[in-house]
Amino acid sequence: MGFFKFGSKKPSINHQIIQGKKCTVFQFSMKATDFVITCHVAPAPEPLISFPSYDPRLGRYVEIVYGEKDFADDIQKLIDTIDYEDRGEEAFYYAFDVFVTEHINEFNRLIDTDLFRIISEIILMMEAVLKARVKEQLPEQDKIDIMHSYINRTLTKFANNFYITKYRRSNFNIEPYLVKYSDTVR
Repeated sequence: MGFFKFGSKKPSINHQIIQGKKCTVFQFSMKATDFVITCHVAPAPEPLISFPSYDPRLGRYVEIVYGEKDFADDIQKLIDTIDYEDRGEEAFYYAFDVFVTEHINEFNRLIDTDLFRIISEIILMMEAVLKARVKEQLPEQDKIDIMHSYINRTLTKFANNFYITKYRRSNFNIEPYLVKYSDTVR
């Protein structure tokens, strides 16, 4: 009897203390392998997690805070797309394209912060699959290169629906606003 519930279609979500920190441990199953993603719990009344995301605008990692269930649903959607049809090395790109297309169909746009979250989820998934299959870590530079690769893919395939968050001073506050990416390039 194992702790993990591999082999089931729905992800398993468990809460644990790991190295003194509250964590959410997600167990997923896909045709290629079973894998685990562990995220820190964000302090909030509802179940939120945090995970690292490379922000190319800043040139460093930031923490994304996101709903536990939303995260599990996102990863499961990616798995379902990858498992539906074997696309080999293109599997993650294809899953990304499908995911982003569905996002655009639902919200009529893709905002840079959503893009960074989606790519970070894919990188976490890639890392977990790599660790489960060959017990290796994804090098940091590879993660940054993957982030840039998916951003470039977005600018090629989804530029007309892509929006960049800009900021302006408003009284004594800083206020975000969106600018359509295609309006910024000539």
